[in-house]
Amino acid sequence: MLILRLFALTVLILLFQPRTVQAQAITYAEPGSMTFVLLDTSSICTDCSVVQASGRFERQTIQAYNDLVWRHPFKQNIYFVFHSPGGNRKEAMQLGHILRNQNVHTIVGRAIVRSGKVEIEPGLCASACVFAFTGGAARSIPKASRLGVHSGAPAFLADRKDEEKYRYSKPLDLDDIADIHQSTAVYLQYLDTMGIDLRVAIPTLRTPLRDIIWVSPEQQKLWKLATVDLSPSTPSDPRSPALLLPPAPKNSPKEADGRQRNRERR
Repeated sequence: MLILRLFALTVLILLFQPRTVQAQAITYAEPGSMTFVLLDTSSICTDCSVVQASGRFERQTIQAYNDLVWRHPFKQNIYFVFHSPGGNRKEAMQLGHILRNQNVHTIVGRAIVRSGKVEIEPGLCASACVFAFTGGAARSIPKASRLGVHSGAPAFLADRKDEEKYRYSKPLDLDDIADIHQSTAVYLQYLDTMGIDLRVAIPTLRTPLRDIIWVSPEQQKLWKLATVDLSPSTPSDPRSPALLLPPAPKNSPKEADGRQRNRERR
């Protein structure tokens, strides 16, 4: 009886989905496995770490992240720039939790150091990438970048790697249905934990796995997916939005006097 009630609730949610956006087939080229590249911003901000995350989320993604942190410990202000078609939802969620704990600012696009600034060229973040992106304590989606959502595969299918991985021949049994509901509950709970408006779940759940819906700029703000505007503020800004990195903290007179006394004692 409980399963039937949950199924009925899901049907009602899908029926009341606003049809302002139509799903599109996924046509973008999929890059390889996720890589993390730390940009050299030492001449721009001595207290900042800007990381470009590009590629698909796979089982080794968290290990690749840990390897980066081991080689290059992050500084106080951390920015993660995502350009990814998706991949493994579990890895993306795990990274999202890590980024939230570190108070990271996440951005959709491709970061490039140019003319003494970090500029954000257009990029995309779709499918599982959205989970990592929404882990940001502050989130930016520049005007030309795109954020895409669609439904995910249930857990009993998600680990299959062959070309026909999402074709399921046998009828669904009660365990399969429970698994689908459990996956949906985990998805909704994650978004709620990250402070995202759960209305984003409606177009997500009703969009087939092999299609995509690109969330409009208005919906990005309405559903709290984007919280910080990264648009150029003046006509003199570069061709792409630039990160306003905080300047290196200046030493207070009191700290300077203390260092001077220490040198005199020596």
